[in-house]
Amino acid sequence: MGPERAAVMMDLLPPVGWADIATKTDLDAVRLDLKSDMKLLEGTMQHAFGRMQKNIYLSMLASNATVVGLVLAVLQIR
Repeated sequence: MGPERAAVMMDLLPPVGWADIATKTDLDAVRLDLKSDMKLLEGTMQHAFGRMQKNIYLSMLASNATVVGLVLAVLQIR
């Protein structure tokens, strides 16, 4: 690449110091935080999907009972 091009590339980098560079330890800490957050999100989603499934089941049950009631009412009218 050569020193001239390397200097141009270094000049294009944002003006930060070495203290602002992420280390492997920093990345490991972020990874652990993300894993923890994902477990929490997974538990929350499972709970929400369970409630949604129960609501759908009860709605279908009510809908079927309504249809059966209507059919019986029509049969009584005849």
